[in-house]
Amino acid sequence: MLALPRDPDENLPLDEALEQIFMIDIDEAAERDREAFIHFAVNEAQQFPEMASLLRTHGAEQSRQMLADWLRLQQKRGLIDIDDAISGARMLMNMIFGAMISHPGKLNDWPDRETRLRHLRQCIAIFVAGVQPHRKL
Repeated sequence: MLALPRDPDENLPLDEALEQIFMIDIDEAAERDREAFIHFAVNEAQQFPEMASLLRTHGAEQSRQMLADWLRLQQKRGLIDIDDAISGARMLMNMIFGAMISHPGKLNDWPDRETRLRHLRQCIAIFVAGVQPHRKL
């Protein structure tokens, strides 16, 4: 569900890279497909515990680790300052996926697509502002 791994030499601004990683600008048809897949996977996981385990191990945990690895690379490059990359990855995923995916029984939690996209970009902007390197005096 994340566009990772990335080219280690990629030179995009951090906010643009995160928008691409979380694929927030996919078209509406692809968005509907993504949401349908996630709802299907969640429903299957509720019925079959072994499916839940596979989704957790090869889905959420693997994605979180890949995002944490990418965050560590950004830290090595001096672009961010983050104490715990796994925690940062979890935070980002919770903010972004929480806003991307509608809750079961609700067709859409947002008044329109643009409102949701603005919210997603604001989540990314808040994260990026929080991990900016601080100059030591």
